[in-house]
Amino acid sequence: MLHNYRLNSLVQLRLCSVEVTGEVLECFLSACPVLEFLSISELHVMNLKISGPSLKLKQLEITCCTLTSLDIYVVNLVSFKYVGKHECISLKHTPRLLMYISVGLMPAILSRAFSSFKAICLS
Repeated sequence: MLHNYRLNSLVQLRLCSVEVTGEVLECFLSACPVLEFLSISELHVMNLKISGPSLKLKQLEITCCTLTSLDIYVVNLVSFKYVGKHECISLKHTPRLLMYISVGLMPAILSRAFSSFKAICLS
């Protein structure tokens, strides 16, 4: 049975082992205005930008992805989990972000408000 889904009512999304460009993913996210949870794993894109003034995204998980750079500009984001090689991650305008988890060669957990946090570059 084939189901039709409306992207504008999508609240949770998990993408695993898909082949898309960063631009296609950005366009897809702009079509999901009420999306609150996004999980991306095993994605291979060079530059990924997750941003938009209308995004309602609260939780973001990125695991085992091949990225050169990751830019996140999401005002409502409260939880961010990153598992993989340490890459250059830019977090901007994420005043509600309470938890940042990075696991690579060495696990690290930072819990604090990022109200004045501009960017983090892990290397």
